Order: sequence, then C-alpha cells, then structure tokens
Amino acid sequence: MKDNPINKELQGMHKKWDAELDENTQLVRFVLPAEDEKMYEVFVRSKCAQKGSTDVSVGFRTVFNDLDQFSNELVKEWIRQTKKHKKQYAEKGKEIRDWDTALYLRKKANKTKGVNSLLSDAMVSFREYLNLDDALFLNVFLVPQSIFKGQNYNKWLSLVMEQGLPENCRLVVLDKLGDEYLRHVSLDYPKQTKTLKMSLNYPDISRQVALDGDPSDPEIILRNCLYKMSDAIKQKDVALVNKWGEFALKSALNSANIPLLGTTYITYAGMLLSLKGNVAEARELLCKGNDAINEEEKNENISCQHLRLQIYAFRSACCVYDKDKYGAFEWSLKQGHYAHEKAFYMQALTAFRRAAYYAGKLSRKERIHSLELAYQSGEKLNLREQKFCEFRFVALDWSDELRLSGKLQEAKAIGENMKLILGKNWESQVREEAELAKNAPQAEY
Repeated sequence: MKDNPINKELQGMHKKWDAELDENTQLVRFVLPAEDEKMYEVFVRSKCAQKGSTDVSVGFRTVFNDLDQFSNELVKEWIRQTKKHKKQYAEKGKEIRDWDTALYLRKKANKTKGVNSLLSDAMVSFREYLNLDDALFLNVFLVPQSIFKGQNYNKWLSLVMEQGLPENCRLVVLDKLGDEYLRHVSLDYPKQTKTLKMSLNYPDISRQVALDGDPSDPEIILRNCLYKMSDAIKQKDVALVNKWGEFALKSALNSANIPLLGTTYITYAGMLLSLKGNVAEARELLCKGNDAINEEEKNENISCQHLRLQIYAFRSACCVYDKDKYGAFEWSLKQGHYAHEKAFYMQALTAFRRAAYYAGKLSRKERIHSLELAYQSGEKLNLREQKFCEFRFVALDWSDELRLSGKLQEAKAIGENMKLILGKNWESQVREEAELAKNAPQAEY
C-alpha cells in the first residue's frame, strides 16, 4: 500500500489502539474534532478488513432514530451484511456456512423493543458462528449515518453498558471534541472504557492525497483549482475565485473528457453562488455546462445524467437567490421528473419534496401534486432506503394533506404502510423529528 499521509495517520491510530486497549476494555470512545470524523470511518473500514490480528471487527452505519428500536435495527443490519458477504463469497466460488441463529435473532428483533439482550445475544452468536478463539476480541463499531436526539443515543449506550456486554466483546463509538456528549458513560464505567483522543488534521492530509499525481492531468488540475477556490471563498475574494475557475475551465476545455468539463462548469458556478451577488455569472456557467454535456447525456452517459440533475438543482438555487419562488419550484419539479425518468428515485424524492416546499409559498394545489410525486418516487425505494431517508417526512406531509382534503382512506393506507416500515408510533416520532428540524430541504449540490 502506498505510503500516503492518510496511511501514516491510520498507522498511528492502529498503534494507539494496540497500546491503550486491554482485556478489560469493553467500550472504546474515540474523541475527534468534527473535521476528522472521516478518518474514524477510514479506521473502521481498516479494522473490518484486517486479518490475522488479535481481534475481529464489524461496523454499522445504522441510523439512530429510536432508543427502543436501535438494538433491533443493528442486529437486522448485522444479519443483512453477513448474508451479503456470504453471497459475495459464493460468486467467487467460495462457500461459507450460514449464520445458524440469524433467523432466530431476526424474529426476536421484529417482536421485541427496548434495550434488551438482543445485541449481546448477537455478539455471542456471531463469535460462535466465526468459531473465534476465546482470546480474540469482537469489536462492534458504530458509525450512525445520523443521530436523532443525541441524549437518547447517550441513554441507549448507558443502558447497554449497564446490562453488560459478553466477555471479549467491545462497542466502539465516536464522540466530538468539544462536545463529548458520551463522556458521562465513560465516567460511569471507567474500568471498561478507554478514551482515545486524537487530532488528525484530516482536511489537510486528504488535500495532499487528492493532489497526488501528474500535475498536468486535467482531473488533478480541477481538484487543485477547487481547493484554491474554496480558500478564496473563505476570504470572500470573487476575483480569486474567477481566476482559478477560469484556469480550471481552460484545462478542461483542452481535454476530451466531457463529464469533467461539465463538472468544471457546474462546480465553478456553485463556487460563485456561494458568494451571493454572482447569480448571473453562475447561471451563464450552468447554461454552458448544460450545452457541454448535452450530446453525451443523450447517449445515456450516466455521469452526464447525474450532472444534469446537479444543473437543475443549481438553477433552482439561482432562483432562490433571485427571490424567484416560482422559478425555484419549476426547476426542482423538473429535476424530480428527470430523476424519476432515469430511475434515480432517491434524488427524485428529494427534488419533489423541495418543489413541495417552494410550492407551499405559491399554491396548495402544486404543493399537493409535488408531495404526491415525492411519495410515488419513495415507493420505488427498497425498505431499508425508505426507513432511513426523508421518505418518512414526505409520507407524513402527504397523509396530512390527504386528511385535509377528506381522503381519509388514502391517508389511512399510507399510515398502515408506514407502520410496516417504522412501527406503530411512526407518526408521532416523525412529527417530533420534523419539529426539531423545521428547515427547508436543501439542494444536494
């Protein structure tokens, strides 16, 4: 493996792990600055891929939505990942046996709630499944994609530690430097806990890695210009943003890489938009980007299709800056229709939901129509995607609108569907989430 700055930091994390953890450690609390969170994820992937060491690791990005359901969702995700790995091995001609108790654990996860013995049962069962030597540790890394109510996540961890973990099993969590809302759990269980505090400067080392390569390569040139433009934005220096934007464009125009050229136009426009007052220039760049990818997009180039979606999102943002509510609505609607047509259902849901937000300031009829389209896109997602994306908010808004329109049976049908996805208390839970995050859905630039 090439000795780059990220690998050097990673080696330091492994050394600290090996030096500070002992046979009594059952909770590992990484404390990192917010900008270094990505490095924690790199470490998790590294540990999960590690072979021939003194421990075995698994990692989960399960969203924390509900204290009573999190253990169950973790175990379900654990089973899903194990089945996926078995299938991948089978495709390579390698057969591995089934996790014998997976079916029992899944049934228990579906029937129980609260912080119970399920997670511990899964740890013991997985150790037996792998036939782990008693001296080997099993590490369960938690990397939630999002956490709803940090105090409940804190309480969940406290209850798990109170119940106790099986022998030679560990939970590994991430805490933010300066916040450390999981700190009191480590103080309650000092003998079982190791706190690893680090400052890794991930933004700088990732920048070094991104720029490692042939300096004349148009992709490297674009990355370098992106960093230069980002630095200029921090200084609010429009002239400097334009200098590096034009430099990136000159390089991209001399290459035969159409997606790269489209990306350059779009990124340059986005940089200008972040400095309010440059909407006209940004819009012109987006039009040129649209023209650049047009032919390739017609030939079903997926990269160019994704760029088209970004162009629509940015055109909507331009209208927001211009206080053109109808324009913002129309471009979001256009993005949603295009995404749905190309079977990018997650992006379609987001775009239609954004259109519904803008329509709410214009026309209830258009808002209702946009919510219906968002819900229809969400129905195309798989169960796991529906559970953890913004589909639940769309379902809540759409069912509310149906009730207001007197369509009670249709609203009830949505409610029954959401109970299957999120549980019987889905509506109160999602309504509470919505109250805590009353911000408009933002464009994914």
